Amino acid sequence: MKAHRVILAARSTYFESMLGGEWLEGHMKTVTIKDMPFDAFRCIVHHLYTGKLEEGLTFELLRDIYSKADMLRVEQLSQMAAERMVNLMNHENWDQILMLGWKYFDDRLKDAGQEFAVKHWIEIKDTDNMKQVMASGHVDRIVELVLQSFFTPNNARIG
Repeated sequence: MKAHRVILAARSTYFESMLGGEWLEGHMKTVTIKDMPFDAFRCIVHHLYTGKLEEGLTFELLRDIYSKADMLRVEQLSQMAAERMVNLMNHENWDQILMLGWKYFDDRLKDAGQEFAVKHWIEIKDTDNMKQVMASGHVDRIVELVLQSFFTPNNARIG
């Protein structure tokens, strides 16, 4: 994929450091970006050129865009992808949103995932998604989630 280094560097401090001469890549004519799914990188470059995030993207692609935009320090895109993921949240992906919030210290994702879990506690408490959350090792956060769920009036059922 071709992209102009001036555009990339102007819109991302990561690319500014990489292409501005501080890194070896700053002196190369062509730079290879590794460990990045092509579709995510294509969407990131599109955003760097247009300031927009394409419509109709899957949750999985938005998740990749979110994490890679964070790595590349493209804050606006990270926020846009987070908002879209929250809008797509359902019983199949709430746990991923919650754990992304924990991993990236993103209160918007964390709070949205927690609110979903609390609201749907009875339906999700015995699911594989909840097992993933419990196995994540975030003990303090899991305790907070369970306590919050237990003390929510519609969820406070024993058994």
